[in-house]
Amino acid sequence: MAEEFKQQGNSYFISLEYSKAIDCYNKCLKAIEDFPSNPAADKEMSKLVLSNRAQAYIKLKVYQKAYDDAHLALQIDFEHIKSVGRRGTAAFYLKKYKQAKLDFLHALQLEPTNTQFAEYLKKTLEKLDKIKLESYEKMRRRV
Repeated sequence: MAEEFKQQGNSYFISLEYSKAIDCYNKCLKAIEDFPSNPAADKEMSKLVLSNRAQAYIKLKVYQKAYDDAHLALQIDFEHIKSVGRRGTAAFYLKKYKQAKLDFLHALQLEPTNTQFAEYLKKTLEKLDKIKLESYEKMRRRV
């Protein structure tokens, strides 16, 4: 049953129906919780569904929920590359630039040739530099 909800969610995601995908992913996670089968398989599916739901939330610009789902997926598997990237992306849009930096650095350790992560890291570092410069300017004006 959980697998069917996951597949249906993936189909909705591909069709750009992100809210319907999220509904299916919710049902999948509930089915795993209500009808556990194989603990290892349940954890693996939960990780993938949480990560997929995070991506759907990113597409809907619901960044806090995306961040939370990616974070939960990473509690299951700290090196799940998609979840690392999704948490970093959500963190970036939530203006949690230090967390985004850590996630994109981690993602690039796992996948050094990923140009999307490199580009997000560059944008994140630019934001951090801008914040430092603005803080410095404020301090200078006070003196």
